[in-house]
Amino acid sequence: MNSVEGVDVGEDEEKMLRYPGGIAVDNEGGFIYIADSGNHRIIKLDSEGKFLGQIGSGKKGLLDGDLSSSEFNFPQGLCLDRSDRSILYLCDTYNHAVRRINLNDQKVETLVGNGSKGSSLSEGKSGREQQIALPWGCDLDFEGNLVVSMSVWHQLWSINTRTGVAYRLFGSGMEACRDSDKEKVAAFAQPSFVSFDSDRRILYVADAESSTIRKVDVKNKIVETLVGGDPNNYFNLNAFGDLDGVGRNAKLQHPLGVKFVPSRNSLLVADTYNNKIKELDLLSNSLKSLCGTGRSGEVDGDASECQFNEPSVIDLLDEERVLIVDTNNHRIREYQFKSGQVSTFF
Repeated sequence: MNSVEGVDVGEDEEKMLRYPGGIAVDNEGGFIYIADSGNHRIIKLDSEGKFLGQIGSGKKGLLDGDLSSSEFNFPQGLCLDRSDRSILYLCDTYNHAVRRINLNDQKVETLVGNGSKGSSLSEGKSGREQQIALPWGCDLDFEGNLVVSMSVWHQLWSINTRTGVAYRLFGSGMEACRDSDKEKVAAFAQPSFVSFDSDRRILYVADAESSTIRKVDVKNKIVETLVGGDPNNYFNLNAFGDLDGVGRNAKLQHPLGVKFVPSRNSLLVADTYNNKIKELDLLSNSLKSLCGTGRSGEVDGDASECQFNEPSVIDLLDEERVLIVDTNNHRIREYQFKSGQVSTFF
């Protein structure tokens, strides 16, 4: 038996992921945090994939407290505070809550939400008084606010991490793919995982139901679509496909994950229903398939021959290595830019 953050788990249980749905890499510390969604816990790995511990009891619930007894309900998006690497933010999706994990104090607290699904018309409250609904992905902006995708509301919200006050940032609430320079006119369709650029002023959004990648200028309040979807009808949510290309001519199918890659000035996209990882060059706005045949499966090897089963989210282990949450295979996979090889990491 291994004592893991106060929770005893067997060696077999360590490796048993169940529909993992989130990842955050601490590049400086050499640690990886995985939202093991179906097991209602967060696991911690080292940079070689060795199991180091877990956060949460593994019981489904909404309970704050120490790392061993706290409870989650199908957690998804994870975000590491780059200014204080002891802090993790977590979208506790089915609890309709956002949690904060303090690794130094070994405590879990609820930042926003109380376990009940709220109304998108109610905002400006803090803590458990502010009800939210199905938070999915999150990242910190240039002011230290946590931007959260509220998937079922088709909106992006902002949470002040100091006060816990939450409010709607972008999105009318209408399910559509509408660009606009008015933040409450712009529309999304199940926004999922999100990723800021290096300056943390431009947010990239995997807009799953519209099968698009969206660009959000947080400072200037502008929303635009980079690739995918139907440029002529923002209500058309059936303009999906699997096609490399430039701009709106390229097609995706229900992408869940997106990650900004500074060294390549590109985005990595988890094209979930196409079982592929794709790369979007931000200079040319050109989308190309990076790895995956498109068939669902679990095959390692060359990028052109490997297979995934609904990959959902991506993070960078370093400039050359990418970690992919391969949700329906219950695995974490690794892709290397230089070799073009895919392997099973955990």
